[in-house]
Amino acid sequence: MVRRAQHCLRRCFGCGTIKKFITGKGNAGKPAVIAAVQALRHQPEDDNEADALALLHFAREQMIHRGQQ
Repeated sequence: MVRRAQHCLRRCFGCGTIKKFITGKGNAGKPAVIAAVQALRHQPEDDNEADALALLHFAREQMIHRGQQ
């Protein structure tokens, strides 16, 4: 069986970049991140889930822009 290589772009981003994307402020606190993902119609159970959702939205946006290049 032959496996095809998946083309994947790996990039590093700091948490401030993701916070700025989701809240507009790179030094936003946990309540601001939670509020931002709630504004996107998510109901995170805690700040960890809110961070994961913020990262999901950030990654999706990065993939969309990558596809347009």
